[in-house]
Amino acid sequence: SLKPKKKAPPLQKPGSKPIPADVQQAVAQYSPSSVAAYSGERTIAPLDGYVVTKRFGPYTDPIYGIKIFNDSVSLRPTESDAKVKSVLNGKVILAKPTAMLENVIIIEHDNGLHTIYAHLNVIAPTVQVGKRLKQGSIIGRAGKELMFQVTQRNAHIDPMQMIR
Repeated sequence: SLKPKKKAPPLQKPGSKPIPADVQQAVAQYSPSSVAAYSGERTIAPLDGYVVTKRFGPYTDPIYGIKIFNDSVSLRPTESDAKVKSVLNGKVILAKPTAMLENVIIIEHDNGLHTIYAHLNVIAPTVQVGKRLKQGSIIGRAGKELMFQVTQRNAHIDPMQMIR
């Protein structure tokens, strides 16, 4: 007898958890953002000391074993309650708590560049929408993790390309 062929699951690592239908649907609909190279001058890091815990680019989700594109970097501070700094001069366009990313700050810079700082424990009281900040200004504090993202116009940039 001819049995119908089963549809292969999305690129999944052997031994990983079964993928829920909603996750399968999200993965099927997901298309990676456009990516660009950073061409400006190198700048300071948002933290004085850190370990990169998640790199920019494609990676395999450890729970479901599916390939995902990470459009930011995750940095673990080497000190507790670490100061987070603006990496360039710019204007604050968003500074507020969110449901998914905790406290988030977005700073707009020249040439359509934006830096996004998420999972902040606290936003500095001096940081307000519309305020201009100098490179190195303390914008908040991070505990376990800082998610750092860079965009230019409609493209994502590997934040590590910016840092000296």
